[in-house]
Amino acid sequence: SEMCIRDRFKEHVNYIRLRQATQMLLMTDNSITKIAMLCGFGSSNYFKDLFRASTGRSPREYRKHSGLPIHPHLRDNG
Repeated sequence: SEMCIRDRFKEHVNYIRLRQATQMLLMTDNSITKIAMLCGFGSSNYFKDLFRASTGRSPREYRKHSGLPIHPHLRDNG
């Protein structure tokens, strides 16, 4: 049905957005809200809910437990 296709498309778009957000969490020190907006999520709460459903952790926990250093040239200075 048409609804199914729309839902599947939305899921696929969210998957791509979450993948992009995950990279930004690990490689930048942008705020969670900024990452949510940059990746096209309408609200940071929606992003956080989807992220937790996908990874089992909040974006903040995920970043904290990754243990990766943030590259100086990717720091958010604004």
